[in-house]
Amino acid sequence: MSNFSKGFYFCFLIFTVLLFNCAAAFAQTDSHQGSSSHHGGSGGSHESEGAKFELPVTYVYERSDKEPDNINLNGFVIAPTIKVAPRVGLTGSFSYRRSFGEDREKTSSYEGGGGIDITIAKNHRAKLGLEFEVGGVHERVRLRESEMGKAVNVKSKVAILREGDSKVTETENSAYLFIGGVIDIETPNKYISFRLVKLGYKPTFFGNETQNNFQIETGIIFNFGHK
Repeated sequence: MSNFSKGFYFCFLIFTVLLFNCAAAFAQTDSHQGSSSHHGGSGGSHESEGAKFELPVTYVYERSDKEPDNINLNGFVIAPTIKVAPRVGLTGSFSYRRSFGEDREKTSSYEGGGGIDITIAKNHRAKLGLEFEVGGVHERVRLRESEMGKAVNVKSKVAILREGDSKVTETENSAYLFIGGVIDIETPNKYISFRLVKLGYKPTFFGNETQNNFQIETGIIFNFGHK
């Protein structure tokens, strides 16, 4: 495991601890608010359902666990979510990602999946949640022309470029999983909120092996269907 991966594991652990500590604090605040409402004569506790439909549009950075060198991917994600309960939503996810930096391979991927979004704490300022997702990824890898005559690893495969070849392109498909935490920030405009951060672990399974990938997202959320 690379030093970067170890560092990401550590950061993800710290993020998870902070997420649950914040959830406990939010729950305590909700408890105090409910107690105040009860003493104030309100009939009982009531939780606003908020938006029935959410449409996050986010920038995503992914650190992909690819031998012999890890690669960096960035792109965008669109993840429509419909609430089936005040704290539970069903979500879809569609994204495009592409490698950047000095990687000798040009990698692009198309992903689609679905899962569940669980709100573990919420107030008028922010929302803390967990997301679980499963889906598929189609990856296309092409070696840059400057690397002709060299070996390139395509996940579990190795392609040898011969002198005179114009390019080598390979495509592969795999399933992926995702588990992570989310912090959303509310705004005065009920139709718009911000995804401060979505951080998680996303393994893929190219070549009958497991790649330990990590990703982070940030962006804007459009909210519809308020009650």
